[in-house]
Amino acid sequence: MAATTAKLWYVAIESRQLLALCEQAVDIYTRLSTLVQDRRRAGKVSDLDVVDMQARLEQAQGDVQAARQAYGDSRRALELLLGRYPAAEIEVATAYPTVQAMSPAGVPAALLERRPDVLAAEQAVVAAFRNQESAELALLPSFGLSLGGGRFSDTVLSLLRLNPWLATAAVGVSVPVYEGGALQAQVVIATEQQARVVARHGAVALAAFWEVENALAAEPFLAAQLPLEQKSLASRQDAVRIATVQYTAGRRDLLWVSQLQAGALQTEAGVIRLGSTLLVNRVRLAQALGSSYDGTPAAAIGGPLAAASPSAGAGS
Repeated sequence: MAATTAKLWYVAIESRQLLALCEQAVDIYTRLSTLVQDRRRAGKVSDLDVVDMQARLEQAQGDVQAARQAYGDSRRALELLLGRYPAAEIEVATAYPTVQAMSPAGVPAALLERRPDVLAAEQAVVAAFRNQESAELALLPSFGLSLGGGRFSDTVLSLLRLNPWLATAAVGVSVPVYEGGALQAQVVIATEQQARVVARHGAVALAAFWEVENALAAEPFLAAQLPLEQKSLASRQDAVRIATVQYTAGRRDLLWVSQLQAGALQTEAGVIRLGSTLLVNRVRLAQALGSSYDGTPAAAIGGPLAAASPSAGAGS
């Protein structure tokens, strides 16, 4: 439940950042549309440029509506999980929280000691061995000891108050009789059940290690990819700025500027999604480990919209 809540929280932050990015795209294309119209009135561009930029603006406005719906859906899902009425009123952070660098110590060596599903499978194996032992013991004779005591019953001694105490003991032996092979069948059944739960324990353990190894393998790739994507975004934004200046000076056409701008927006959206993917993978790793882990000093996972206040991620 905690892991699902955390994942939905990060998804809601991602949806909020993507909505802000779509609104930013509308502002950008609005300014470009105004610029194109001014150049059209000056006779420097054709009507095709005006119509093309208007289409891009309208597409961006449609993307805003879709992003608002996605943001509302993510918040309603989070509210439902928290036991609230799904009214899309919950506030989420504007930026991703900082995460600690992962420490590989004890991963996944201590896995079998922490995962509840692995421990449950282990206890099932122990129970199966006990059942088999019980079935085998049912084939052996059983011994019983009975004890009794009381005063010697004699009328004369009773009148003289001299009747002594007596104690008796008996040992009984119970031998299993023929039951049509039922006892032997119970041993066979218990043995088969034992083999089944042992195999299941192995499968559960392997699945647990598979989950851990997948999350561990994804961690360094995601952590290395994020700063590269952020640098790529900065370069694309510089290219858009330079191309816009050149277009204003008449040295570039509108198509060139539009393509660069679209590429920058797509890269920024990718950075936002990558930050969410990294955090969700960290939650999956904690789930796979059955516990948290120690870490070294924190490293920020920034993003294009991560310039929020320090308390922005406190709610997560």
